[in-house]
Amino acid sequence: MPQIARWPRFVGETLRLSVSALRGWGPRQVLTAVVAATGIAVVMGLATVLIPTSSAATP
Repeated sequence: MPQIARWPRFVGETLRLSVSALRGWGPRQVLTAVVAATGIAVVMGLATVLIPTSSAATP
């Protein structure tokens, strides 16, 4: 049970460290991350639409 009690503190510390690291990013790094995330989302979306599931493929 003690690990569960420390979990919110651990998450808060992780988020603070993440935000402080992201504040150090320059505009090019932010743009690259946005373009990469968008590209991945498009590829996953296309794969989801174009590749039918097994239940949809059977009549």
